[in-house]
Amino acid sequence: MFKVVLMLLVISVFYILQLGNVITYDESYTYFTYAHNPLVALIHYTRPNNHQFHSLLVWFSTTFIGDSTVAIRIPVYLSAMLTLSYVYQLGKRFYNAQVAWVAVIILASQPLLVQYATEARGYMVSMLRT
Repeated sequence: MFKVVLMLLVISVFYILQLGNVITYDESYTYFTYAHNPLVALIHYTRPNNHQFHSLLVWFSTTFIGDSTVAIRIPVYLSAMLTLSYVYQLGKRFYNAQVAWVAVIILASQPLLVQYATEARGYMVSMLRT
């Protein structure tokens, strides 16, 4: 358990450095259009790329933390950390700890996953649910 937590902390450092990057159009559109109200986040579905649960999580984080770029991105960052821990658990359950480590390292180092884990667009939340 300690090794898993340590691994996630190391990965977190890399991802946290990316959380302060300039906000993209999709992220700001989600924040200003959907995540300003919890009912709007859940009910207002005008675009196919609007992830409603993600919008609700963005509303939650910005309500309690503030309207910073990092607060907008916290739900996807936490989803990424949970996804990596689930991948480890699945790898360990079906194979062994070594395979689980390799799976997490390969997944965590993929550029697309790094992008999904640090941009508030909802894809990481969908990956976690999958």
